[in-house]
This record gives sequence, structure tokens and C-alpha cells, in this order.
Amino acid sequence: MNTICPPGCIPSKSSKSSKSSKCPKDKIVNPKTGRCVSINGTIGKSLVQTKKVKLNNSNNQSKTTKSLEKDKKVLNVTDPLDKIYRNVSDMGRVSELNPNKHLIELSSKIGEFIDVYSVSNNTKPLAALDFSAYGRKKFKKLNVSLINKVIEYCNFKGIQMIHNTKIGGSYLKSICFLPHNYKNALKLMALLWYPNLIYKSMTDIQFEIGIGLLLGYTIDNIIYFIYTKYKTVITKKDVLFMKKIIHKVNISLEELQGTYKIVHYTNIKSI
Repeated sequence: MNTICPPGCIPSKSSKSSKSSKCPKDKIVNPKTGRCVSINGTIGKSLVQTKKVKLNNSNNQSKTTKSLEKDKKVLNVTDPLDKIYRNVSDMGRVSELNPNKHLIELSSKIGEFIDVYSVSNNTKPLAALDFSAYGRKKFKKLNVSLINKVIEYCNFKGIQMIHNTKIGGSYLKSICFLPHNYKNALKLMALLWYPNLIYKSMTDIQFEIGIGLLLGYTIDNIIYFIYTKYKTVITKKDVLFMKKIIHKVNISLEELQGTYKIVHYTNIKSI
């Protein structure tokens, strides 16, 4: 996998001021000190890479994006799924609606990569899975050939991933997203592993509501899920409360470095 920065690094925040324009071409301003540092140094490289991530999220004309677009034209990767599966998206398995038979069929073949595929087609905002060594081992029990084709297609579509390198614990260690959903991917990682960064007095039910919202589930589905799991009746007001909390929070990759090491990948490694 190609990383935005070396595994385990903590990208520094890029400067929003115009000071960067005052630095020579081979230097970049360090926002912490206000001084120009070499782009070839450790700090400089981190600042340059962080700047590229932000540009990729807000400006599709960045050099990184242009390079990706060029690669896409060369590769010309086609959709690996049969047509009956292409519009299938998991928007909540625990639902009052009857389960989609195509969703069940596809899930038995590629597991959570059905969500990653949906994210790459922008029909789902985020996908959460376990892409650790243990998680990849479990995926090898499924249709590996098809999974790798899906991964190639998702990479072609510009999929990215942030991953918690922790061994053990919760199985949701990897969040897949398209660049425009990078901020929400950071929020979901924080919710899963640093919940106090989202809301300090969060209850278990609010935790579940937050996950549902960030994964793109409907309010009705979240309400039904909470009742099914906790036998507790919540209202639309409860869901909107958490939606407001999540919307207000700003999480950076730096803030996720501490107890755990979170790494940002620009594509997904094949199984």
C-alpha cells in the first residue's frame, strides 16, 4: 500500500496563511514556528504530504488527483460484479424490510467488501471492516479472486483507507472512504477508538446511533436497530441530537495518534 506518510507518522497541520508563498520553492512554512523548512526534511515532507491530502479532499485539480485520473485512463478497470449485484448496497441489515437476496448472495462471496464497493460508487459514505492480518486471513475463506477484482476496481475509483494498527480488540479497525468523505472517516475512527473525542458523556445507545449515522443508515433503520438490540424506544429527536454532535466535531489524523497508531493509505492492498 502507498501511504500518505510513513506508517505511524503524525502529519502536521498545513498552514492556512499566505506565509507559505513567502518561502523559497524548495521550502514550506512550518505553522507551529512560522519558519520556512526544507521540503526534503522530515518535518517538510510531512507538511507537504498533509497538504496533498487536504488538497485532494477539497480540490480535484491537485497534482495527486490528476495523477490518479491519468492512471485510471491507462488502467480502464471495469466493474467486476454481475449487473444484478451492482445496485445492491447494505444500508442496514437489521431492518423491518425483507433482506435483499442479492445482498446476501454477494456478502457470502466478498463479505464487507460489498460495503467498500458501495463506497467506491458513492452509494454509501463509509465502510468499516477489519483489514488487519487477522481480518485478511478471514477474507481468504471467501472468493479471493473476486475480492481482489473488487479491490482493483475500488482503487481505480479512488478509494482510500485509514487503519488502526492495533492487534486485537474491536474488529472494526479499517475505514474506507472516497476523498470527499475523509473528515467523516476520521470521525468514525474516533468514535470507534476514542469516543470521548466525539462526546464525553456518550451512552452505548448514542454510540450505536453515531456509527449508524456515519455509515449512512436511515433514521428509521437506526431507530429499529436500537429497539431490536436494546429493547429501547428512541425517537427521531434522539438521532438528530447525535447527528448535531457529530457534525460539530472536527477530528484530525494527529488527534488519533496516542493509545493507538492510525495510518492513512491511498489505496487498498490485495488479499
